[in-house]
Amino acid sequence: MNTHSDKYETIHFQAFLNEFEIQLEEMAVRYKDALWNYYLRRQAEPLQAIERELTGIMLNVELFDMLDYNFRRPQDEITMRRIQLLLSEIRKMRVDGNPEHNHCVQAIREKLNNWMITFAGKTVTVYQIHQYISRQPDRGKRRLAYQSMRPGLDDISDAWQMLIGMRNRLARDYGYADFTEYALSMIEADESALFDVSRLPGEGHTFAHAGNQGFDAFDLSFSIAQLSHELDQIEFPADKAQMVILESLERIGLDPARLPLQTFDAGPDFPALCIPVAIPSDIKMMICSGASFDVYAHQAREYGRACHYASIREDFYSLKTVNPVLLNVSAEIFYHILTRNETLAKISGDSPFSADWMRIRQLYDNAQCLLFGCLAEFEMMMYREPFERLDELWDQVCRRYFGFREPPLSDWKIQEWYISRPFRALEMAVSRTIAERIYKKLCEMPEKLWGSFLTENIFIHGNRVSWKSVLSDWTD
Repeated sequence: MNTHSDKYETIHFQAFLNEFEIQLEEMAVRYKDALWNYYLRRQAEPLQAIERELTGIMLNVELFDMLDYNFRRPQDEITMRRIQLLLSEIRKMRVDGNPEHNHCVQAIREKLNNWMITFAGKTVTVYQIHQYISRQPDRGKRRLAYQSMRPGLDDISDAWQMLIGMRNRLARDYGYADFTEYALSMIEADESALFDVSRLPGEGHTFAHAGNQGFDAFDLSFSIAQLSHELDQIEFPADKAQMVILESLERIGLDPARLPLQTFDAGPDFPALCIPVAIPSDIKMMICSGASFDVYAHQAREYGRACHYASIREDFYSLKTVNPVLLNVSAEIFYHILTRNETLAKISGDSPFSADWMRIRQLYDNAQCLLFGCLAEFEMMMYREPFERLDELWDQVCRRYFGFREPPLSDWKIQEWYISRPFRALEMAVSRTIAERIYKKLCEMPEKLWGSFLTENIFIHGNRVSWKSVLSDWTD
C-alpha cells in the first residue's frame, strides 16, 4: 500500500505535472479557438461544456492536495513557480465559483436590475439615470438626477455587507487576513502597489469643466464624456489607422509580417479584441472598423497585448500565462507609442494634431488614471474597515482625488468592477503609472531600438517570475 509520500514522490510528480500542464494547454487552445469562432458566428464547440470540463479537473480535491504537498517540499525554482501558479488559479476558481459567494453577487445584481427610479415624471432604471447624468449639460438637472439614487443606494447596503463578509470569510479559509490580502496575492501585488496610486491626485482638478460652480460627483462622468466627445471630433479612418499601426511597429523594430497574428474585420460595433489561442504561435485579433479616437486607442492597446503574447518563450503552460498587471503595462506602452503627435499626424494626412486636441487627450488620460486610482484606493479599504465607515471613507477618497465640494452619495455600491472584477482598478492604475515611466525611458533611446528593448525586457516574460521582478526598475 502506497504511503502519502510514496504517492507524490518527486520523480512521479514531475511526470504528472508535465502531463497535466499539456492537458491544460490543450483545453485552453480548445476554449479560445471556440471563443474565436463563437465571435465570428461560426460553428464551435460549446464554451460551457469546456468550462465544466476544466472546472471538474481543476477543482479535484486530490489535485490540490498533491500540488500543496509538493509545494511544501524542496523543489527546483521553476517547479516551485509552476506549482504556485496552479495553486493560485485553483484558489481563485474555488472562490469565484463558491455558491454562497455567487448568491451574494446575484443578490446585488437583482437589486440593480430591478431598481426603478422616478425622475422628471418618468420611471427609469439606475443605468438610464447614469447615462442621463453623463449627457446632461445642465448642472442643476444632473444634480437632481444624481440625488434621485439616494434611496436605492440605502436599500442595497445589506446585500453589499453580505458580499464583503462572504469574501472575507473565503479569504480567511485560505489563510489570508482578509479579501484585500487574498486579492493582492492573486495579482502578486502588495501594500506598496498603493503607493504609486496614492501619488496620482496631483492633477485632480485639471479636467473639471465646472468652473466657479465647483466640481462634484455628478460632474465627473459628464466631464469625462465631454472630453471623449471632443477627442472624437477628429475622424480616425479604420483602414488608415491600421496601416499607421503596422508602419509604427516596423519603425520601432517589430516586423508585423513575423507576428503570428491573424486579424478579422469585426465591423464598427465590435471592439478590438486580442485572443491568444496558442501562445506564442497563434494570436488572433478582432479589428474594429469604427472611426473614433476611442476605437483607435483600444486597438493600440490590443496590439500591445498581441506583441507580448507572440514574444513569450516558455515551455510550460503555467509559465506562458501573463499576470494582468504586466500585460496591461504592455498595452499602455503601445498606447503611448501609437498616440504620439507624429504618429497621429499620419492618420490625419500628415498635419499635426492641434495643441488643444493633444491637451484634451492628456486631460482625458489624467481623468481615467485618477478614476482608476480612486476606485483602487477605496477598494483596498472595503474589506478592512467596518462597513458602517465605508461611506465616510468613500467621501474622503473621492474628495482627495477630485476635490468634490459636496459629499458624494455611496455610489461605490454600483461600481461594476467591485461586483465582478475585484481589484481590476488597481491593476489598471498601477500598470498606467509604470507604463508612463517606461515610455519616458524609451524616448531616451533611438526609436528603432524600442521593439528589441520591449521584447527583451518585458514581452518575453510570461509568468516565470512575478511582474514586480520584471518591472523592478520602474516600481521603486
